Amino acid sequence: LQEATSRQQQLWLREQRIEVGVLIPPIPAAELLLHDFDHDRLAIALPRAHALADAPEISVAMLADEPFVSWPAGEGIGFHAQVLGLCTAAGFTPRV
Repeated sequence: LQEATSRQQQLWLREQRIEVGVLIPPIPAAELLLHDFDHDRLAIALPRAHALADAPEISVAMLADEPFVSWPAGEGIGFHAQVLGLCTAAGFTPRV
């Protein structure tokens, strides 16, 4: 078992350095065959003292004015695209 980003795994698969990778879609690589095996859910992490911490439910739209923490899009393009898509659908662009 070796840890690597989706981008790194794509490279290693093309170079035949690994035979199987666990990637976060979308994967823009036509030469790879993808099989879905899980449906991840994202979670919102907040400090206990945050104004939204006691909310019974939190929607993505409620986060429009909050600063976001993320990793570089080039290293986690699938995750980045998923978060950006959720925020865009809620009517805002996240401030990372």
